[in-house]
Amino acid sequence: MCMNFIIFVYKFQKMRTNMGINDEVLNEIIGFKPLVSKKEIVNNALQEYLMHIKRKELLNFIDNGIDWEGDLDNAEVNEKF
Repeated sequence: MCMNFIIFVYKFQKMRTNMGINDEVLNEIIGFKPLVSKKEIVNNALQEYLMHIKRKELLNFIDNGIDWEGDLDNAEVNEKF
């Protein structure tokens, strides 16, 4: 199955893409959430993938060490949280 959808790039540019999407996987997802459209599934998958990439980047940053100097024991606590 090929599906047309729009990927938004930057603020106002868009790019149309034809993709072959695995029908078995798509139908399995629809089985869990039958009221979800194919477009919503693809957009959700893109958001999840982006969050995964950002988490990996953050972990790489942490693994490489963070140069931070401070005293958490004597730090002021923000009472709003």
